[in-house]
Amino acid sequence: MIIKICLAQPYVKPCNLAENFQKIISYAEQAYKNGANMLFLPSDALTGRDLGTLENQTDFRRDAANYRIRLQQLIKNRLQIIFTDDYDFCGYQIQPKSVGISTLGKIIKVSSGSSAILNNRGHAVVRAKAFAEDFLTVELETLDGNIKMAPPPAPLPEGSDFIYKQLYFGTKEFFNIIGIKKIVLGLSGGIDSAVAAALYCQILGAKNVITVNMPSEYNSATTKEVAKNIAHNLGCQYLVIPISKSVQELQKVLTTNNLNNSGLVLENIQARERGARILAAVAAANNAAVSCNSNKAELTVGYTTFYGDMTGVLSIIGDLWKYQVYNLGRYINEKIYQSQVIPEAAFQIRPSAELSEEQTVGNGGDPLYYPYHDYLFNAFTKNITPTKLAQWYQDKTLEEKLGCRIGILDTLFKKQPKAFFDDLEYWYNAYRGLAVAKRLQSPPIIAVSETPFTFPEPQLKPYYSQEYKDIKNTLLQ
Repeated sequence: MIIKICLAQPYVKPCNLAENFQKIISYAEQAYKNGANMLFLPSDALTGRDLGTLENQTDFRRDAANYRIRLQQLIKNRLQIIFTDDYDFCGYQIQPKSVGISTLGKIIKVSSGSSAILNNRGHAVVRAKAFAEDFLTVELETLDGNIKMAPPPAPLPEGSDFIYKQLYFGTKEFFNIIGIKKIVLGLSGGIDSAVAAALYCQILGAKNVITVNMPSEYNSATTKEVAKNIAHNLGCQYLVIPISKSVQELQKVLTTNNLNNSGLVLENIQARERGARILAAVAAANNAAVSCNSNKAELTVGYTTFYGDMTGVLSIIGDLWKYQVYNLGRYINEKIYQSQVIPEAAFQIRPSAELSEEQTVGNGGDPLYYPYHDYLFNAFTKNITPTKLAQWYQDKTLEEKLGCRIGILDTLFKKQPKAFFDDLEYWYNAYRGLAVAKRLQSPPIIAVSETPFTFPEPQLKPYYSQEYKDIKNTLLQ
């Protein structure tokens, strides 16, 4: 016996019951015209998901129930509609998925679609498009379980291609929901702000992106030139607003009141001058919002300044490790713009906040060595404990387990266990310490990983087990 089924992949607008209902009806009519016996839709097709307290509101629940009753009245016995996320049918797993976003707390989750029918080996024999509405009709022989007719599986985006599409789709939908049409961001000449600017120019159009370079005496001619070239290549607005005079004025006030204004204090003053004052003012003057350009490594350990560079309505690359940002920059040049809109210099410059003589692109740079710390911090976010990391270090399998370059530990720590443990504890203390408070106050992020930061996080002291201490003491002897 041959049975015809339809698999619908709708664009779902959270809590927009009326519009979602009409879409379901149109899919049902199309399935009926195609002679289908069954129509599969994702479980969130009517209401959307991650609705927070709205799901418990009596009037919302009542309205949703009424729409389901109306659906049954309209369809009657003509067609069986199944709302599900995973349905076992004739030896296949039918997995309808929606397209859209959900915004619960600070995590913006992207539903990318790619609904599928999987065989008993877990391989997709049918797959819908990614990031688009789709409607598939499949003929299935119920006796032998063979698919008689189906469109070929659509390709599944991977790597930087998938990340780009998630960020593009998620940001565009999020901005549509909250009504943002223009964005302001600091453009330093580094890779993070370059990638963010290129993304926003694609999402909002270059005329709606305002980039601001905010140099002090610590900014090199190289980064200033790179920032200018990036804005020119993208075709977006570019402002140069120096901060030296205003920072010096504040330093004078602090000096007059016998307050410290050097070292880290001065670095934070500069970061806040850029974020809380200049970017906020430019945004207000243009009826725009401010972007946060922090990456996931910085957010993991709190390498960011309260009310400074963590200011913004969205952290567009906040779930990307630094190596992913570099890869995405290459992808944007090669596949999206098909030209070197992000100059090669932005990829080669040593990352630096350029906030002091000791921290410039020529001297020092960031304290994070991303080719190692990206992978170490990724282990933190997967709840791999210091004990497990110490075991791997003792067994000389740490690089393999983390996935970083073999030999990188010798480069960084010169075969000195004390240097390794000092570094591990410094960053783990930061991850479990002040970085938690910073993440709680950070902007929302577009989730592209399986381990985005969830909120709220517990603020607890970092824990080191007795086994960790024993391994450390053994290796330090």
